[in-house]
Amino acid sequence: MRRRGVPGFLVAVFAGLVTAVGITVSAQGAGLGLPDEFADYFTWERANPQKDLEESAHPLIKDIYIDKTAAETVASSAFPYAEGSTLIKERMDPATLSVTTLYTMRKTAGFDPQNGNWQYGVLEREDTGAFTGGWMSAENAGMCVGCHVSAKDTDYTFLSYLDK
Repeated sequence: MRRRGVPGFLVAVFAGLVTAVGITVSAQGAGLGLPDEFADYFTWERANPQKDLEESAHPLIKDIYIDKTAAETVASSAFPYAEGSTLIKERMDPATLSVTTLYTMRKTAGFDPQNGNWQYGVLEREDTGAFTGGWMSAENAGMCVGCHVSAKDTDYTFLSYLDK
């Protein structure tokens, strides 16, 4: 009797390709100086359906990426976000559409209880193409907190791009 279905070697090849692509994506991000924890952020869910041109503290063209943990909260609107949720906002040069800055937020238990336990970070692209910067201490995130406190009802995150 002849078996129908996908031959085992094709399954193995496909699994190998998926693994290799994942490793390549992480390696690409790591090669740009991105921390391992979000070196593959551009494979996460893009939260805005189209490029965000809304005026904000982060002007220019933006895309917002959310990890799986954050996506579950956004989909259900069941705030607060779970620990480990990470959001990344790309800021792009309007002339080249290249990413110039990454603004990051991650939910970290006990980090800053008065401000939702969010830790903020900024990474800037250097002339070499690599990103430098990282996570801020609570004491150095005053500018971020000062703005995000106005979005306390949605756990310090702005979700206006979801309405577009």
